[in-house]
Parts: sequence; structure tokens; C-alpha cells
Amino acid sequence: MKTRYSLVLIVVALAMSALMPSCKKDPKDPEPKKSTYVQNWIYDNMKYWYYWTDQMPANPDTTLEPEEFFYSLLYNGPEGDRFPWIEPNHTTLINELNGANKDAGYDFRLYLKESGSSDIIGQITYIKKGSPAETEGLLRGDIFSAINGTTITTSNYRELLSATSKSYTVRIQRYNPGNQTPYYDMVHTLNPVEFSENPVLMDSVYTFTGKKVGYMVYNFFSPGVGSSKSYDQQVDAVFSKFKSEGVNEVVLDLRFNAGGAISSAINLASLLVPAYDPTKIFVNYQYNNEVQSDIINDPRYGSAYLHQKFVSKASNIGSNLTRLFVLTSNGTASASELIINGLRPYMDVITIGDTTYGKNVGSITITDNQNTTNTWGMQPIVMKLTNSLGFSDYSKGFAPKPENFDADNYFVLKPLGDIQEPLLYKALYIITNGNMTKSARPSAIISGNQVKGANWQLNPFKTNMYLSPEMTPLRR
Repeated sequence: MKTRYSLVLIVVALAMSALMPSCKKDPKDPEPKKSTYVQNWIYDNMKYWYYWTDQMPANPDTTLEPEEFFYSLLYNGPEGDRFPWIEPNHTTLINELNGANKDAGYDFRLYLKESGSSDIIGQITYIKKGSPAETEGLLRGDIFSAINGTTITTSNYRELLSATSKSYTVRIQRYNPGNQTPYYDMVHTLNPVEFSENPVLMDSVYTFTGKKVGYMVYNFFSPGVGSSKSYDQQVDAVFSKFKSEGVNEVVLDLRFNAGGAISSAINLASLLVPAYDPTKIFVNYQYNNEVQSDIINDPRYGSAYLHQKFVSKASNIGSNLTRLFVLTSNGTASASELIINGLRPYMDVITIGDTTYGKNVGSITITDNQNTTNTWGMQPIVMKLTNSLGFSDYSKGFAPKPENFDADNYFVLKPLGDIQEPLLYKALYIITNGNMTKSARPSAIISGNQVKGANWQLNPFKTNMYLSPEMTPLRR
């Protein structure tokens, strides 16, 4: 397949014998011309690959710095292009996509402390395995309001969060349901480290009368660091266990999953699809006209490449399933939404939680393989994604049915996998009792070999206001 790079690099080198220890610059001399190699490299690749290439400016300002120049090329139409990004170091970009980052090891959401206030609180949504946060004993649901001794506010939160790439302190508080006085209030010191997060956070099998429910928390799509495909293999192992234990209902928790590799989405979908058939299409790719034509005419790819099919998996449990439950948030995006859209032509996919992010397009990583001094890496949108029925109209996200909506903005969070955790509970309610209703309450409604009636409050008090998405990091 064609790859475009900058076609011309003109390097002007002026060498002069240094006969004197120094010389003064003549004020009439022109300023040395700034190199535009990186800008040309960005433009040339974007002009070829970018899905909205026909909307790019014809004469962009190459005097802009590379990052600003990249963003100046993006489509600003009715929906706009919210997704591409660029990194000064392509290694950082690739590591981020594979879950390898330097951090303390937790994801969080930000909230205003109360309506009209400028104070911000953060809430930890999950702890990464093997991280400093796990070693420090931090828990899902912990609240933090100060970093390095400074209260977090709407005016300083970006600055404070940017300081967490090195050793820092964070004040952690824990609360009981219905009680706004913390029972735990401690300052923890966290030392970020470089480590690779495993996307399979946890998995469980729940046994009910006549039901075996497999539950997996999957936090990003990556085959694995390097060429090992170790993460895909772990997903396969989870479904092998589901299959051996006779699982006939699956709850896939994608609340914290902002996407990743389409190849891993195909792998996961192929473990779930009923009645596997090698001709069944999972996703169709739609590129710009030039790229589309090049793919079709390239004997290594051809038109078949544009129609990605399910693959044969020994651990497929689709024959035991008629439906799939997916737990979602407003950060569930991209490859996660691809799972929902790609499987819906073949089975009932029930979403529970919040409306998903709405990313119906795909990107690729572009680096400069010809000039090692250019370390920039970019992730532009290059394709639109449709399912086997040609459907791709989910740029505003997938909304759950009203009775299945739950924004998951609880002040006190249950541990993931706990059957009393609200979103998992709703899925289990439907599995054991039929459709959820707005008036349903979890009083002795689940019965079975492992689960007895639960007596708890479905809606613990919530924070008063949820910050806008741009103030809420999807991943940390």
C-alpha cells in the first residue's frame, strides 16, 4: 500500500573557516530560514491518508509549530473532527496505544464539589493491577480533592494534574453510603512508574438458577506490547474458561474503554458472534477516494481488505448466546462502540449505563520511517466504520434504553464485580427477571446458587454537578 512522505528535503549548510574567535552578526543579514521539513511531512501524509482530505486547506501556514500546524489541517465541518492527535515522540504515542505509560496507576473522573463552587473533587474509577496506586492501597471510589497540598479548582486542575508525572501527594477520602463525613482521610505519596497496563482488569463467572453469567472488565483494545499478542491471548483464555464453565450470558464491561486496535476488536467479537461463518462481515472500512482506490488495486490487499470478517476462534461461545450485555459510560468509544455496532446484525446487544462517546471512525499511526531525526508521530482519522448492514450513524453515541440508563456518577462506588454494583446489577436483574423497570429496586430479586437477595440503595447520593467532557480525562 502506498505510504507518502515529504518528497523534497533541502538542507543548506554554510561552512566557514573560523579565523577569528567570534564575529558579530550584521543587522542587515536575513534571519536563517526555519526548516519546514516536519510540517511538509505532516501535510503530505495527511493529504494522502486523511479521511477528509478534500476539506484540508490548500495553502496551510507552514510557519506554525508542528503541533499547531497539524491541528490547523483538521476538518471543521458540522460534526468536526474531535479525534486525531500528534506527539513529539512517536514512541510515546505507540506506548500510549498499548497501555504503557508512566503514571501512578488509576483512572478517575472529575466533578464540581457542589453547584456554583469552583472546587473540584476527583473520584477513582479503577486501580490498575501492579501499579503504585494498588501498592498504596487506593480503592475504586476513593475521593481526592488536593494534590501536593493544594486544593483542586477549576482554575488550577490542569496544572496540578500535569504535575503527577513525578512523585506527588494526594489526599484520599472514603465515605459510607448516605454519610458525607469521611471515615478515612489520609495523604498518600505516589511515585509514577513506567509500566504496561493489562487491559483485562478482571473476569468472573456468576451462577444462578439455570444461568451462568460471564463478566469481563476490558479497559482498552490492544493485542499486546510488541508482537506477542499476549493481551489477545489473555482474552482468549477468559472465554475458554467461560466456555468450559457453560456460560450462557455475557456481561462485557467497557465503561473505561476508550478504544484501541481494531484487530483486537475483531478478536473479541469473534469470541462472541453466534453461528460463526467465515463469510460474515464484522466491519467495513471506507477511506478517501485515493486510498480506497489504491487498496483495491493493490494485489496484497484488494477489495476484500475493506470488508473485515470474523475469524475462527476455538473459544467462541456464540452458540450459547442470544444476546450480549455491554456496560457503558460517556467515555466508551471507538473500538468499544465497534463491538456494539459490529455484533448487532447478529445478536441482541443491550447497553446499560450512559450514552457512549460516538466515534464511528478509525485512525492509524504514522511515523517517519525515512528520517530518524523526525521523531513526531500522528494519529489521524483515515476511515469511516460501518457494520455488515452499512450502518455507521452513531456519531452521537449509542444511548441505552431509558430504563437501562445510569450515568454511574455515584458518590460511593461498589467494587467492580460486586453484584450490588449498580450497572452490573441492572444486567443481572434483566438476566434473572426479564426487563428492567424504572421502579425496580434490588430487594431480594436475584436468587440462585451463589447470590441471595440484596438489600441496598440503588441510588446513593450523587455529586451535584458533573464537569464537561473536556474537563474529564478519559484515561489517566
